[in-house]
Amino acid sequence: MAQSSQGKANLAGREPSGAAGEAVPAVVISDLGFDYPGRTVLDLSALSIPAGCIYGFLGPNGSGKTTLFSVLATLRPPTRGSVRVNGFDVSKRPADVRKSLGVAFQHPAVDKQLTCYENLVHHGRLYGLPTRTIHARSREMLEQFELSERRNERAAKLSGGLLRRLELAKALLHSPPVLLLDEPATGLDPAARFRLWEDLKRLQAGTGVTVVLTTHLMDEADRCDELLFVRTGKLIARGSGPQIRAQAETESLEEAFLRLGGDVEATR
Repeated sequence: MAQSSQGKANLAGREPSGAAGEAVPAVVISDLGFDYPGRTVLDLSALSIPAGCIYGFLGPNGSGKTTLFSVLATLRPPTRGSVRVNGFDVSKRPADVRKSLGVAFQHPAVDKQLTCYENLVHHGRLYGLPTRTIHARSREMLEQFELSERRNERAAKLSGGLLRRLELAKALLHSPPVLLLDEPATGLDPAARFRLWEDLKRLQAGTGVTVVLTTHLMDEADRCDELLFVRTGKLIARGSGPQIRAQAETESLEEAFLRLGGDVEATR
């Protein structure tokens, strides 16, 4: 009975499912705005990201991608409007949003003086997971990302690609339904980038996790199920890569971005 009551309490303030038990969208944005003094950096009216997809925010530097990432991750409250992640409002229920999220920032946030295994164990403790669960999930994540042989190796000795895999393992340790990635391919060589996307597609197929990422790389954007082109915080175009190319009447996603109001900087 106590567990049942706690479960009901945790759902308070959560957006209800749709008709006939329809799943709650991974992210719902309503009239979102974020302002700095004298400057608006985000102005998005309405957006819903379905659960289980890989969704990319594409735009040049300064387009508002990082600010949007910070709002979704509860690092910055929106100036106006609302954002819900897994049914929870980022302003009213930030703790519940954080429990729903796995987050990997642009630069790895692992402790390089700790081993791979120690990084995962300490991360699990931060989320308050039971000790037995922490060790079981740490072993599982190391195996899933092919890091088992390096479990006792300090993170400082890992390559950029292996650090990114450790970062993903850490972000997924508590089995979140939504994974946020900020410029995930930053600093990776082509082989490591290819492997990263193999990992993401495998995760999506195997666990149904929703992946929301920011990028300015066209080849990375083209791998997403759906894209949102943003410039100066506003929507330019939305759809899959083929849909956006068709809208711009071109076979090139780079050319589509330029024709639809983007910036050549995003293609570099």
